[in-house]
Amino acid sequence: GQCDLTLNGHDEGVNALCVVGYGRVASGSGDKTIMIWNTEIGKCDLKLTGHSDWVNALCVVGYGRLASGSGDNAIKIWNTE
Repeated sequence: GQCDLTLNGHDEGVNALCVVGYGRVASGSGDKTIMIWNTEIGKCDLKLTGHSDWVNALCVVGYGRLASGSGDNAIKIWNTE
């Protein structure tokens, strides 16, 4: 196969990915941010900031909600709508 789309925008490596809905993917990075991507158009819809260390884990916890885990010893719950 071949790559259909490349999403660029983080300032450091991507450590975690999670599908958050049809045509949407969340990425967590060493730049301490989470980006919610629209994979239909290849653009970032939302950038979440608040962790003070790398984002290492992402998980959907309900419609429009995302949990993130970080090296800052915190789990945060985000509204992605």
